[in-house]
Amino acid sequence: MRKRITSLLLTLAMLLSLLPAMGVTASAAEPVWETVNTFEELHTAVKNKQKYIQLGRDIDTSSLHDGLAMNTSDLLTFENQDFVLDLNGKTLHLKMKIANPCFMQVVDGSLTIKDNSTAKTGAITGFFGAVKGGWQDHLIFVGRNGSLTLEDGTFSVEGDPFSDVLDAVFTIDGNVTIKNGVKLSQPEFDDSGYGRDLDGYGYALRAELDKGSTGKVIIEGGEFDGWVQLTGSQAENGSIQINGGTFKKGVQVLLQ
Repeated sequence: MRKRITSLLLTLAMLLSLLPAMGVTASAAEPVWETVNTFEELHTAVKNKQKYIQLGRDIDTSSLHDGLAMNTSDLLTFENQDFVLDLNGKTLHLKMKIANPCFMQVVDGSLTIKDNSTAKTGAITGFFGAVKGGWQDHLIFVGRNGSLTLEDGTFSVEGDPFSDVLDAVFTIDGNVTIKNGVKLSQPEFDDSGYGRDLDGYGYALRAELDKGSTGKVIIEGGEFDGWVQLTGSQAENGSIQINGGTFKKGVQVLLQ
């Protein structure tokens, strides 16, 4: 009996000795967030490849460079690794008064945008102040080998003197996943061709996936306030998958 009690006590002591190590392992798995309160801090965090970035307050780029707003050097480029951006219920307003193709781009890496706040009021808005006819500018661009996952948030884009040549999200041979907590807004559309086809400019979501590319667009849900045009291939696993979503204007899928 005494031996059995001793054995049980030794076992209990061994289990208790493991608890601190187990606690360290659990805490080490938690992401370390870089909280940013200004656009300069955000740009630096992206440039320095900080994986987990969280907005600490609303950020507006209108006052950058003595009121000139963003320039080409301020482009947010997410590349060569995985990034997670937590909107945290805040609004990131990106404004540019000069011609530039996009505000944010994902190249050879991945970007997941979510909103961990309770209210889920996070948003990214863009305003192009020098829109030219025939140009197609974008709030977010996803290039080949890039991957964008939108889990939460509202994403909208406007321009001056007109907005109907702008895209909220545009990809060429990249991967885009839209989930249920997302709203893409770009309600203006310029149909430069036949009215029955979406061959104009200005989309909430636009994708051009070459037949030989590995790019995919997966729509699991979300709200699309604007036209959606997706060009893909009839791959076995489907380069375009629409499993949900609310489309206020309409969606056109073109298969090569």
